Amino acid sequence: IVLRSAPGHCATQLNVHLPEQRVLIAADMLSDIEIPALETTPEVYRATLDALMPIVEGGAIETIVPGHGTIAHGRDQVLARFYADLDYLDAIERGVHGAWLAGLSAEATADKLEPMEYSGKHATEYPTAEIHRENVLHAFHASAAAAEADGGPSGS
Repeated sequence: IVLRSAPGHCATQLNVHLPEQRVLIAADMLSDIEIPALETTPEVYRATLDALMPIVEGGAIETIVPGHGTIAHGRDQVLARFYADLDYLDAIERGVHGAWLAGLSAEATADKLEPMEYSGKHATEYPTAEIHRENVLHAFHASAAAAEADGGPSGS
């Protein structure tokens, strides 16, 4: 058994990897029915996925057991979960960056990105719209902080 720190959803989250069985018990990550629920910036969640990706690509994870949703079996399904989460993070970061550069507020940015399509958007059992809005706000504040650290919206 290998315990791996997996921050993003929460700072203290762990994944459990069973290398001999090629199984990752993913906690609240890599679901097929809901988007990542971020406690912090998308960058932190992405770093967790990036750290696991070489292990997946090397064949050491062939099954994912998420906290919510169905089990992913086989390399294709496992990679699809990773790519879906990464694509979602990319989409909100691109949308937030563009909105921030256009001078939108955090709330206006969340409103603008509300129509975005994502996994589980129309599900009734999870508050996915609320989670998405919070994710956008986390990404907005991270984008604004990074731009301000670089000297403003243009990075100058």
